[in-house]
Amino acid sequence: MRLVLDNISAKEADEYTISNGISSLELMEKAGYTIFKDIITYINKDKKILIVCGNGGNGGDGLVIARYLNELNYDVSVYLLKNEGKEEFNTNLNRYKGKTVDEITDQYDVIIDAIFGIGLNKEVGGIYKNTIENIVNLNKFVISIDIASGLDSNTGFILGCSIKANITYAVQFAKYGHYFNNGRDYSGEVRIIDIGIKNKKEVRKTYVLDKNDGQFLFPKRDSLSNKGTYKKSCIIGGCKEYLGAPMICLSSFLALRMGNGYSCLAFPESLKELYALKYNELIYKNMKDDGDGHIVFNKEDLDSLLNYDSIAIGMGIGVSEEVYKIIKYLLNNYKGNLLIDADGLNTIAKYGNDILLNHICKNVVLTPHLKEFERLSNIKKSEISGDFIGISNTYAQKYNVKLVLKSNTTIITDGDTTYINPFGSPCLAKGGSGDFLSGILLSLITKEDNFLVRCAFGPFILSRLSELASEEYDENTIVSSDLLKYISTVIKEIKDGKD
Repeated sequence: MRLVLDNISAKEADEYTISNGISSLELMEKAGYTIFKDIITYINKDKKILIVCGNGGNGGDGLVIARYLNELNYDVSVYLLKNEGKEEFNTNLNRYKGKTVDEITDQYDVIIDAIFGIGLNKEVGGIYKNTIENIVNLNKFVISIDIASGLDSNTGFILGCSIKANITYAVQFAKYGHYFNNGRDYSGEVRIIDIGIKNKKEVRKTYVLDKNDGQFLFPKRDSLSNKGTYKKSCIIGGCKEYLGAPMICLSSFLALRMGNGYSCLAFPESLKELYALKYNELIYKNMKDDGDGHIVFNKEDLDSLLNYDSIAIGMGIGVSEEVYKIIKYLLNNYKGNLLIDADGLNTIAKYGNDILLNHICKNVVLTPHLKEFERLSNIKKSEISGDFIGISNTYAQKYNVKLVLKSNTTIITDGDTTYINPFGSPCLAKGGSGDFLSGILLSLITKEDNFLVRCAFGPFILSRLSELASEEYDENTIVSSDLLKYISTVIKEIKDGKD
């Protein structure tokens, strides 16, 4: 598990460390040397390296790297956007005794981007814009220091133009901008370097999970046990127009074999022949409907489900006042863990969020994608994208829910602690992926221990499945059912805690 900071918190940590006896020049030296030591593990001496330096702290880091590479007889050159800058920059420029060049050409194999750090807050222009565009057009292997120059370190938005890095060395902490919006595609592999920067105070608790954080999810099963030992879950979903969504959800749920003893599908009774015996392991529950394949509120039907440990509702169920009544009844009467997805969310958005305010459920998990969250929160997608974590935290806290906000980087928050999942393949940008995720989550949330981490491992598992599938198939061709074959592999990876 690693901490992720906004740029204000990162700057405060720098200032606090400096005020406690480590100079900014020493931190620059540590950053440059640590990056240098890693670079030489994969860049051979036969490669021509160009380091492009701005005249701030980022450029100073680049000059430290250049000095050490030159001393080790690497073919390294430095391109300076300006010949002088801050004191630390000037000191390291004087220490560097290697080559400088006055143009960026195609002769280099590797370009190290040391132009801007995390402080960039306006659109790139002038010589900086020309330099960045030149580097991008050369299409070389690019290494960025702290963040790709041109990215907003808080939002991940491109500020006019941006370097597209293959590797980014994040100094001490990952930054929000590495993972949101354009950040994932433009940061490449994010490597964290430890140079001893400390936090002055408690910062907003935002983390990226590692595989070993989920080992508790899959304990060894006792031989003296039975199906009643291992919890039970139920999916309420389906309607005449959207038959497949709950089945996709169930396919992931059943195939995971994550320890649940019972699984149930509750569906409109007039669709019984379509759903019956699709999975022989299931319990089937016929729900009263309107005679045309749409579930209607019925207290007796819902009361029969209240003893399940987790319930998911919304996959392919349609949007209606009847669905709203069902969700409201569950929120007021169900004491387990309730997951609301898809049409369940759209129903709440249409008829009112207020039913979420005073629920008695142990936990309520909402799993919107950006458009669904726009409807729920009444905040435009563009505004959400500019403050993913702040807006997500505010909503989760207000309604006492666990929010799983799905995007290329998924946010999982309870309003206090936040996990972000920056993994996965674009093959998931296809119908059925959200239903598949709900099935994974439904299994994970039958228990309450480390509940938010359980929620966070739903997107984590789905992402890893997509990565494995993309190694075998072209990502354009992958559908959710292709992911099933990799579930055992992913669970084993998590149990072993190995990357």
